[in-house]
Amino acid sequence: MPVADIQFSPESSGLLQQALSRLMKWRVAREQVMRVAVGREGDIQFETDENGNQRWFDFHHGEISELHPARDKKVRLCRVLSDENLAGELAVISYRPGRRIVLCAPSGCAGIESGYIKKGFRKNKGKQAADRYAIAVSANVHGGFEVPKLLDYDEANDCLVITRTEGMSPGTTEQDIGTWTRIGSGLAHFQKFKPGFDLSIFSWREELAVLDERARRFILVMTALPDEWQAGRERLQRAAMALPGSSLKLTHRDLHDRQFIVSGKIISLLDFDLLCLADEALDAGNLLAHMRLRSFQRNHSDPGSGLLSCQQAFLNALGRNQEPSFNHRLFFYQATTFYRLALLYALRPRWANLTDMLISEGARCLDKVDETGLES
Repeated sequence: MPVADIQFSPESSGLLQQALSRLMKWRVAREQVMRVAVGREGDIQFETDENGNQRWFDFHHGEISELHPARDKKVRLCRVLSDENLAGELAVISYRPGRRIVLCAPSGCAGIESGYIKKGFRKNKGKQAADRYAIAVSANVHGGFEVPKLLDYDEANDCLVITRTEGMSPGTTEQDIGTWTRIGSGLAHFQKFKPGFDLSIFSWREELAVLDERARRFILVMTALPDEWQAGRERLQRAAMALPGSSLKLTHRDLHDRQFIVSGKIISLLDFDLLCLADEALDAGNLLAHMRLRSFQRNHSDPGSGLLSCQQAFLNALGRNQEPSFNHRLFFYQATTFYRLALLYALRPRWANLTDMLISEGARCLDKVDETGLES
């Protein structure tokens, strides 16, 4: 649905603020809200963190209720949390109520030296995730990134069992330039792989459809879209209609800095649930935009030489800068990412102040789209 066709309903205005007010009655401060997810009908889910103690809440029909992973009936793996023996050794490291859960077992558990991860999905989604994981493993067999070993697909619990990987997300200082060079060359290798069977195709049309759905849900719980957001969406539409064609490559589609784990010179890549075929510029644009977001989160309005050097090292190693129209498409996908991030972070009390900066970055990338379009 185009954003222009979305009708704002005064009756639903301010639902997020209502929900946050009610959340305070559960002794949860706004700054403890880490994630906010809006459902199709305007229900709101919160993930909160107080000194490492995670909790999840749902706001529906004006009422707040606490969600407990062990009571989730849609994600089969959650059943193991009801088993006292397992609950003591499995820690919840990520949970999307009704959708998926990630559990972590410590080193040495079940005889696995590094420990393991269990990633559970809704019914019948685990097989698809296992198939995509297998493609990612094959894409990195002869170079590229390390991919944590897939130990098992547990059909009964619709979950993947994966080796646990130790390390840190990459930084963006001058000392990290070599890491970003390896990430760029790793992504170039990844994109060369041709899957043995068809993956879904994700074009700019799907990218804008994702953006419009974010906007529709945003309006359900907020009083209006952020200033200048819709003007940017309209510019994106015009830019998309003139977007040069591209070859379709293997695409992660959720590529950001926290999908990488760096341990010495080894770089591991995680999370292949959205694997598809798409424009080769999509992953790079998404990753570069997230790198800029992190600098904002560190209160750095100026990107600084470290970030710019890391970004350039990544692009140089990716090796597509000199290809006709690549930069044009790269700026387009950076712009779509910034406008999407603006809506996501506007909902999070801790980061809502970043909204205007993210929209400005999106507009700056669209200016670059116009410039590169004129050059070509």
